[in-house]
Amino acid sequence: MDILARLILVCLVTLSPVVRANCGPFGYASMEAAAAAAGQRYFRQSAREDREYMGGIIAQQGRFHYTVVAGRAGADRVRVSIRIPADGALVAFWHTHGARHFSRRYFSATDTRLVRLRGLPFYLTDPDGRLMVFSPGDRTLSPFESGKLGLGGTRGNARGTLVSTDTRCSQETVAARADGFLLTDVTLKN
Repeated sequence: MDILARLILVCLVTLSPVVRANCGPFGYASMEAAAAAAGQRYFRQSAREDREYMGGIIAQQGRFHYTVVAGRAGADRVRVSIRIPADGALVAFWHTHGARHFSRRYFSATDTRLVRLRGLPFYLTDPDGRLMVFSPGDRTLSPFESGKLGLGGTRGNARGTLVSTDTRCSQETVAARADGFLLTDVTLKN
């Protein structure tokens, strides 16, 4: 039986529009957990505002953190600048797709182009909260396949792969939760 514990988490904010979010000073145990936490934190707000949220997943000292930037409402675009600490590395990107629409369950040609150019996985949390990933080497849809799905018959769209992960903080974070370095609600399972 799972023992559920809920943490109310507090945001770490820099002076720029970029927020370095993490699961306490210890971060998340994997890049998937960081991407899932970012997506779960922002997908409802993204759908409500019809605004994309995007950021990077940064590996630092064996843990993973995410950054976030908000796009313009209704624009389907977001401009991102990611600050990477000297002892960190950008290992993935994550984003949401705004309001509900059948097309927003798929990676766009712009999304898959970023993966090809940077050689890093790109996570998408759709308006229903499902986390998917498009990784380097993954297959894109043909124009015919895109057309059949109602995506305009363009080249480069993709389905991605459904990700199953849990967003637990490390046990060290549970012990340090009184330090106030946390960002969103997390369900802990033992």
